[in-house]
Amino acid sequence: MRLRWVLTLVGAKEHIPYDRLLLSKDYLSGSLDEADLALWPVQEYGNRDIELSLGVPAVRLAAAERRLILGDGRQLRYDRLIIATGGQPTQPALKHPAVLSLRDLRDAARLRKALAQCPRLVIIGGGFVGCELAAAATANGTAVTMVEAARSPLGQVLGPEVGGASLPCTVPTVSTSGPESLPARWRMGQTER
Repeated sequence: MRLRWVLTLVGAKEHIPYDRLLLSKDYLSGSLDEADLALWPVQEYGNRDIELSLGVPAVRLAAAERRLILGDGRQLRYDRLIIATGGQPTQPALKHPAVLSLRDLRDAARLRKALAQCPRLVIIGGGFVGCELAAAATANGTAVTMVEAARSPLGQVLGPEVGGASLPCTVPTVSTSGPESLPARWRMGQTER
């Protein structure tokens, strides 16, 4: 006899699981819509014995009793528990409507709307997401300045030599001190003050 496992996927976000890697470039550039990001159609989760509990965060764990308590008061019993919460972006201590982050689909939708009417953009962070955002924004005609603590974009993951070599591939034009009319400018080796 084969055991039947039921998987319950709990998430504070209300969206069905989607490919977050596509947010920073394809979704922001307009080449994909929200429906294109879904990993599976919603009915496929039921076909695979996956229950979705979305829009409600897990707030407490009673490990000794093998119970997960959700924000709406429900308690889920489990045989095995995987905690896969992801990370949080480092954000400057700025509270302003013009300061946005890119963490999820809701953030991407706000950013996509803002980019449609944004002539200039400053991106803090020169990792993969920052570079893809710069590429999407410059393709949209937005002038971009990127601020990065490392000496080159992608320098934290690829090293300064490879990261520095990626500059021409990441955005159409790269300059460290060129005229304001260039679509992208870089401020490397700088940190927030």
